[in-house]
Amino acid sequence: MKIVIPKIVIPVEMAEYSPELAGKFLHVWVNPPKDKLQGYDELVATLQMQELKTAQANLYPDGKKDSEPGLLGAIKTMAHWVSSKKDKRPDGIDVKFLEWYAEIWSQGPEQTRWTVDELRELENQDPAFLSWMITQTWATRTAHVQGKKKA
Repeated sequence: MKIVIPKIVIPVEMAEYSPELAGKFLHVWVNPPKDKLQGYDELVATLQMQELKTAQANLYPDGKKDSEPGLLGAIKTMAHWVSSKKDKRPDGIDVKFLEWYAEIWSQGPEQTRWTVDELRELENQDPAFLSWMITQTWATRTAHVQGKKKA
């Protein structure tokens, strides 16, 4: 017996973020295939490796990890790292993440689909809203998966 599993898209009421958005929905694809989820995990791992490399370069600019051992050395190293980060502002969410989320949020009705440019614009206008959308995506997916396990 062959079973075709449809895409399951759950609407999330945007009024949960703000009453002014009542009647608008974020459509979350809650059952993407394994390779789509692994792609997200790979994006996260890549970003974490980049952050580790950046931190290492900032902590040890001369490449010497043991140039000044002990607590005093650690304090100086951290002070250098903090001072090098304070003037650098993040550029926002990496475009690859936005591409991933745009696909997850674009499986519902045509008029509710997202592009990367729209998400970038949204991020510039209200970064908290984009963060809320991301949080709701994972909460909705988790609720769906946990609901299916209980059945």
